[in-house]
Amino acid sequence: MSKKKNKEAVDSKLYSKKYYMTINEGGKIFNKGKGRQLSTRLRRHYNLAFIKKGNKVLDIGCGRGEIVAQAAIDGAQGIGIDYSSDSIKICNEIKKTFKPEIRKRMKFTKADSKKLQFPANSIDKVFMLDVVEHLYDWELKIVYKKIRKFLKKDGILIVHTTPNTDFYKHGYPIVRIVYPILRPFSSKIVELINTKPNWRNRKFLPKDPEEGQEYNKEGHINEQNPRTLKKMLEDAGFKVEIKLVPFTRHVDSRGIRVIYRLLSLPFIKKIFSAEITAICKK
Repeated sequence: MSKKKNKEAVDSKLYSKKYYMTINEGGKIFNKGKGRQLSTRLRRHYNLAFIKKGNKVLDIGCGRGEIVAQAAIDGAQGIGIDYSSDSIKICNEIKKTFKPEIRKRMKFTKADSKKLQFPANSIDKVFMLDVVEHLYDWELKIVYKKIRKFLKKDGILIVHTTPNTDFYKHGYPIVRIVYPILRPFSSKIVELINTKPNWRNRKFLPKDPEEGQEYNKEGHINEQNPRTLKKMLEDAGFKVEIKLVPFTRHVDSRGIRVIYRLLSLPFIKKIFSAEITAICKK
């Protein structure tokens, strides 16, 4: 849960090809599907936007470009921007593998989100998935103001961020205490813990939940809770609906899916939801 004193933007070189392919969530699925398959997290948020044929879709911090590709496959015009040179290289490489009729609906540009320029009321759907935690408040204020200007009156902004600092403050200490006790008796609990790479195969969980996640320590300069995320979006003029979920990592285990559902119960998810989604409208 790094908090840098330096308020300058995070260096874009941190987000390298290695980061997108081996560290950032969904890399394995991207490689397997050649950009045509969405990870569980991306699919969940893509579906919230109700994208239709002919929509203009903007993905801010597009990473490997899966959201833009899926929008183009569905007949929308997909635009991806990222300030990482490696990100845009990956996106343009995968773009070449699509048929011309889909490729013409895909556009990727290296750009700073604070300098975006689109006509007012011109974009139907905007995604900011796992971007917020990488931007300072002063940057977010600029970006949110720009999005509200170019988003259509009936448009939707989908924001996702993780970790939820409420979980790290209140839920994780409980998990850390209980896990060594339950570990010998429940393979499903072990399997659940192993879905987070830096917790995998540990008998005891680290005091710092991000121990070993150096990219997060460098890049996560503005981790959120539901209140801080909602307030800044509302201050920018959006109507905001907050959704909390424990995790959106892909799992094949039926047992873990049951645990996910238990952790999603109203009286539990406020403490144990590690991820925050905001659905925003003008």
